[in-house]
Amino acid sequence: REDAGVVCIADRNLVSNPGFELGWTRPWRYASTSRRRVSTAVPGWLVAFGTVDWGDYKTRNHCPYPVSSGRSCAAEGMSFLDMCGLSGRTGGRLRQYVRVESGK
Repeated sequence: REDAGVVCIADRNLVSNPGFELGWTRPWRYASTSRRRVSTAVPGWLVAFGTVDWGDYKTRNHCPYPVSSGRSCAAEGMSFLDMCGLSGRTGGRLRQYVRVESGK
């Protein structure tokens, strides 16, 4: 597809693990920074500050659907990201570097 001189490749995603489907186990997993070091526990992402949870987490009002419903709260797939982290007081920050090449 071409828009305003820019060629778009529709079937290629430049973001790694965009739906946070990789790296978690049921029902969820958390990652945190430690001693001012980033965490690479979330595949494709760097946890730059605080803690984040990801997976199919259905407790503490993270998801309005009960486990028995079989429904996921994720917009796509089964996993979603909670930026509030473990305590809810220190929100997490994620970072990802996306490699792009001009003209390609």
